Amino acid sequence: MNYRIEKKDAFQVVAKIKYFNEDTSKTAIPKFWEEYYQSKLNEKVCGMIGICVQEKDNAKEWKYGIGCEVPYAKEITEEFETLEIPAYTWAIFNCIGAMPDAIQDQWKRIYSEWLPSSNYELISDYDIEYYTEGDNNSDDYVSEIWIPVKEK
Repeated sequence: MNYRIEKKDAFQVVAKIKYFNEDTSKTAIPKFWEEYYQSKLNEKVCGMIGICVQEKDNAKEWKYGIGCEVPYAKEITEEFETLEIPAYTWAIFNCIGAMPDAIQDQWKRIYSEWLPSSNYELISDYDIEYYTEGDNNSDDYVSEIWIPVKEK
């Protein structure tokens, strides 16, 4: 699995937020992305980042947002929330392939292969999907998954 460990300072993300659950997220989150672009929200806040806000109390639902870092937003209106992402050490995984299958498959591999065998453990806070420009339906489309970690 291609990854790197990188320390990042705190930063702010602006995002359109919705709640999702484990049972429906695989189909509901891609639908949320479609709605985001169809409603032209990306013209205000580009869809560079998908961000999952991990609930601390093992809730059945969690927040997922579409947005970007604050400096890249063109217009922040009331339908968006601003999130303060703390400074962390991040495990950043390359993800190559068409969306949403490539990113969903990479998430499975992170949890089933990498986390159990690595020298790191997950910090339950924010998980980030970073999307690059390009055709996200292409087999060679590149994106990243960022998870905050600490050494075991």
